[in-house]
Amino acid sequence: MSPRYQGLEHHLAAALPSASYEIICTVDGRLYHAAFASARKPAQWAPSGLQGMLVFGRDRCPDGGYWFRLIDPEVRTKSKVVWAYSIQKGMKYEKDKPFFHSFAGASRQYGFRFDDDEEADVFFDTVTKTLAPPKPVTPKKRRSLLGARRASAPLVVSAPAQGSFTHLAHISIDEKGFLEASESVNPEWLLVLERSET
Repeated sequence: MSPRYQGLEHHLAAALPSASYEIICTVDGRLYHAAFASARKPAQWAPSGLQGMLVFGRDRCPDGGYWFRLIDPEVRTKSKVVWAYSIQKGMKYEKDKPFFHSFAGASRQYGFRFDDDEEADVFFDTVTKTLAPPKPVTPKKRRSLLGARRASAPLVVSAPAQGSFTHLAHISIDEKGFLEASESVNPEWLLVLERSET
């Protein structure tokens, strides 16, 4: 939380009760807006006149969406949300400058102006990491114990000296590269070998 707002936690709780909302990150900020830019006409940012405690959070309901809220810190008796924006899936949050972040709304672009670059960095990292799409979960593939060696050269094991061989147990690798073992092999050895392949 910005040093400017230390001690204002009760105002934050009044404006955004924790039973309904999860507060992820807060920072001191000012709201700007601009018409959508084009190749011929860059964005002309204008201050909205709104400033205060910028809050990034989400609703606590089962499919709770993420949002930004701007809370007026000057209202000492009861903090008030003066601006709210529901973040749409796939929204692109960009760092135009260390102290200025922007994103596209439905009818215009919005920008946040920060007084402290370090706080702005923390806010940016928190927003982008939280909103990043989850990485797809892929099932773990079983690797062949032989790996690439099978393709390059076959394994060669010499024969034992005549009369010295007694076959007690057998572990081998099948044609697909997976373990095969006789019943007399201690199962702990198979676990050790299977774990070593990951």
